[in-house]
Amino acid sequence: DYGMSQNKVFYHALFRHMQAVGRRGCNRTAFELSKLLLSLSPDDDPLGLLLCIDYYALRCRMFTFVQDLFNYYDNTPKTHPQHHVTSLPNHLFSNALAKFNIESGVSGAGAKTQPNPQTAAQPSAKTLLEDALVRYPAILNALLEKACVPRESGIWGTVLNHYLFRASPETQVTETVTHLQNIFVERNLILWKAPNVLAFLQSAALGATQRYDVREATLLEAFHGNKQRVIPATVYRHILISNFSDAITTIPREALEEAAGNMGDLGAAEAGA
Repeated sequence: DYGMSQNKVFYHALFRHMQAVGRRGCNRTAFELSKLLLSLSPDDDPLGLLLCIDYYALRCRMFTFVQDLFNYYDNTPKTHPQHHVTSLPNHLFSNALAKFNIESGVSGAGAKTQPNPQTAAQPSAKTLLEDALVRYPAILNALLEKACVPRESGIWGTVLNHYLFRASPETQVTETVTHLQNIFVERNLILWKAPNVLAFLQSAALGATQRYDVREATLLEAFHGNKQRVIPATVYRHILISNFSDAITTIPREALEEAAGNMGDLGAAEAGA
């Protein structure tokens, strides 16, 4: 029980150890630690392991694990405390990238001899990434900027000038969601800046604009649903105990206020903000 003060020390020690070994390139160890921490309280996930476990899984090429994790939460009832997981940016993008690596024949660790029927029934990697980009269009420009990709002209210029990816009232989201997007870009950039992955990203971005232009119903629903993102309290705790670059160390006041009613240990963090 994370609510017991004695257990919090144990949780936080494992979390810090996971971060430390991950920064030293021991991605498999970090992945196993994240699985261990999540298994201690899978329904509550008090430290927000679901915001980073997919990253460590991709880093050690556990592609099928990423897909199975996504499918598991995608099929949970809406009353499940972690049903929101498949609407978080990291899982939407990681699921697409895992599918892309499998389709590209990249050898992965822990591959199954018998594929999961739910995984096999998933749309193509390109379609999955198109859906992710429509839900979180601001991530595209942020990834390209971080990866130092020229985007003023050519195909990228055309894509970013499309209404779908331009800053507009329709694409505005809350500060909390913006912060969540920044965390994803900061942590996952290394996975998305390879030339073949950038080509995949470009193809999906073009596909998303084409689907938007023909007013595809499911795509428009996802696009207009951006403002209704519900961010659970465990996400804020994850932000508080994770160390990122100076670009995203400040938690938006809106996020603190939104989580204040759900997190008992948020008050100290707010006092120091």
